[in-house]
Amino acid sequence: MKPERLICLHHVPFEGPGLFTSWAQARDIPLQSCWLHAGDPLPKLQQGDMLLVTGGPMSVLDEAEHDWMPGEKALIREAIEQQIPVFGICLGAQLIAEALGAKVAPMPQGKEIGWFPLAALDESPLAQGLDASTVLHWHGEAFSIPEGATALWQSDHCAQQGFRFGSVLALQFHIEMGPRELEDLLHHAANELDGSAAVQSPEALRAGAAAASGLEAKLHCLLDSWLKSL
Repeated sequence: MKPERLICLHHVPFEGPGLFTSWAQARDIPLQSCWLHAGDPLPKLQQGDMLLVTGGPMSVLDEAEHDWMPGEKALIREAIEQQIPVFGICLGAQLIAEALGAKVAPMPQGKEIGWFPLAALDESPLAQGLDASTVLHWHGEAFSIPEGATALWQSDHCAQQGFRFGSVLALQFHIEMGPRELEDLLHHAANELDGSAAVQSPEALRAGAAAASGLEAKLHCLLDSWLKSL
């Protein structure tokens, strides 16, 4: 299927669709942004929509600090019930996992921030398309795999890196970020670089972004393959 509209839910001004923008433009799909943190009203979903739930530094448990979060969770559940395609990244994936009844909690082994490879857990073309790919990770919490979902990837530091559930695709890692998006994240969230075992320095993060090749094409292929399978 080809979406008629891509709705992007934003949680902070410095994390957005990134490389999704080039995918949508190449396929002539309008992109509509909803800036939840700035007070934008939630969109009205309709058949033909695709929902992109982006990242952010907050936790899915922080409803008291973010009054938009309960409504967003309800919107995600509505989209899942209506079988509208939902794609989640990092916090977005955690919000989806919680909507599906899974737990989200701090990782006992500490944060994972850096360029680390994925290992596929499933034989599907969707999972195999990113097997051994080195991608950007930036998270201190992780989800469990929802009941009935298919686990797709893991990394050395985190056993739950993504899952598929019906018309849902959830990624713990950031495949949407190029060097410019990484610089925005470094500017606003450098305080999270605590020097622990799986946390790279700003220099290593920039070097990883410069060395990353083909991620935009892999994201486009992942999206096309997923939507074609629905």
